[in-house]
Amino acid sequence: MFDQAVEVTRSSDVADVMVGHNKDSDGEGDDRTSLNAPGRTNNLVSAICAANPNTAIVVQSASAVSMPWIEQAHAIVLGWYQGQENGNALADVLLEAAQDRSIIGKDVLIGYTSFEEREVGPLWPLGFGLSYTSFSLSGVRFHGQMSTFTDSMIAMHACLSIDGEHDGHEVVQVYISPSSQIRAKGLDSYPKTLVGFRKTWMPAGKRVNFKSLFAVRN
Repeated sequence: MFDQAVEVTRSSDVADVMVGHNKDSDGEGDDRTSLNAPGRTNNLVSAICAANPNTAIVVQSASAVSMPWIEQAHAIVLGWYQGQENGNALADVLLEAAQDRSIIGKDVLIGYTSFEEREVGPLWPLGFGLSYTSFSLSGVRFHGQMSTFTDSMIAMHACLSIDGEHDGHEVVQVYISPSSQIRAKGLDSYPKTLVGFRKTWMPAGKRVNFKSLFAVRN
């Protein structure tokens, strides 16, 4: 099969080759004795790249893997372990069907933004947390200017008070809402998105004035 794989790629316009590990060779129950991929993987990849310079190598692994053929491969994709939709997801990436998922107005309804937009109530929403004490936030104000053309840096000032009887950590989260013009243009949007957070340890009965910087990227 080694020679057959090389000959098939030799006559192909493009070769996409998936190599790497699986549950038998890469897992939490055993230590690997080498950074090499299993068996003759490196020999196979090198031979295929020599037969077809237009070869993309997809490495499936959750840990470090040596790549002695790195200068031969036209492209390398670290695939990790994507699960049952691996094939479809990988095809989208290689065929440029998948784009940057952070672009406003295109496929932005993922995770908690999708839940909020569709009014789905998860058991533990993003930012959920319990504590043995309680906190309050006051005097919140912002400095800076948001631009639609360049990335913006915003500063948040606030006073955090611990109201309970015990010391504790509190995570202050900052969310922003996209422009209403996004929906007006018929594009997907969401109620709000997380842009920054600040974790603070406080002893009981104290108040802290703090400043937090966060970037809003276009």
